[in-house]
Amino acid sequence: DWTWTSNGREITLTGYSGPNAVVIPDMLDGLPVTGFGGIFSGNMDITSVSGGANIKAVDGYAFFACRALTSVSLPACTTVGDFAFAWCEALTSVSLPACTTVGGSAFSGCWALNSVSLPACTTVGDGAFSACEGLNSVSLPACTTVGEAAFYNCGALNSVSLPACTTVGDSAFANCWALNSVTLPACTTVGSYA
Repeated sequence: DWTWTSNGREITLTGYSGPNAVVIPDMLDGLPVTGFGGIFSGNMDITSVSGGANIKAVDGYAFFACRALTSVSLPACTTVGDFAFAWCEALTSVSLPACTTVGGSAFSGCWALNSVSLPACTTVGDGAFSACEGLNSVSLPACTTVGEAAFYNCGALNSVSLPACTTVGDSAFANCWALNSVTLPACTTVGSYA
């Protein structure tokens, strides 16, 4: 069950009670559902999130510390806010095919996340995947900017492919002890300790 507000053109979800496998509706009362704010932040019960064909942005802290969350699929989302999925320790699957911007610390501390493929992403914010200790491969074919400490302390990371990347921030890959393959053919700027 959902609670929501409407401005006459679109719906913003304001509350949820229902199954732990959350399916965000595309429409309610004949209007597109375009947001859900922080209604899931800190929720210890939800296990998956999908649907939401009209959700273009996941706000900062939207799923912060949702410790049972294992999978996310939001096909229309273009922006992931700061700390949006930080400390989702069980998160293993992320499908955000339209995402162009990943905010600061967006996936920080997602220990179970082992691979990331964001085909449309152009910007990875500071600390975006820091402390993702299980992360071993990253595919960001459209990414042009990797922020400071973006993959800091990703101890299992062994393969990075960033063919369009021009800028890598300070300490972006610091403490990535297993890193043995990096592809950055277009890179012109690499920060200190990167």
